[in-house]
Amino acid sequence: LSHHHEGFPSERKVENALAEMVAWRDQYKPAMPIWVTAEGHDAMDVEARIQACWLPRGVMTALAAGVDKVFVYQEKGRGGFQSGATGLLGEESNAPKPAFLTYATLIRQLDGVTGRAQRRPGGENVRAYLWKKGDKQIVTAWAVRGNDTLKIPFGQCTLTDAFGDVRTIDSREPLPLFAAIESDDGREP
Repeated sequence: LSHHHEGFPSERKVENALAEMVAWRDQYKPAMPIWVTAEGHDAMDVEARIQACWLPRGVMTALAAGVDKVFVYQEKGRGGFQSGATGLLGEESNAPKPAFLTYATLIRQLDGVTGRAQRRPGGENVRAYLWKKGDKQIVTAWAVRGNDTLKIPFGQCTLTDAFGDVRTIDSREPLPLFAAIESDDGREP
């Protein structure tokens, strides 16, 4: 699930590859766990805010597909090397990077989730997954490119953004979603 800035595979290709792998496992060796052992961003030129979006999205995509465990690659990046944009802590300062905060939010929100997530309709540019957490349901959603909207009328609900800010909303109207960046060449970031 490594997200290369140049030639980054579309989320659809990643989702399809994961679905094929999980289907094979389910058919031929259902007790075998599937682990993604190096989720993160391994390019040198990715901004911290982009990594903060990609990391939780990659983890959610893998877990939603039926992967059993996802390991984040490196706690700190190494500047000047291919893995310069990985990690959750700054190389020099050890200060939390934005990805530390978005990953922490992901952990808090999905703690106690059971089973695979169901992909919800949202269009080609929207990724929305429905997760079961005890007697509650959680929806995670994002725009793949640019801005878009989630057109699911939730009614009264709690909204937690990627950085952990929580508010109560009445979502009868489409909910605005944002991508990390708009790619100059039209490829998915």
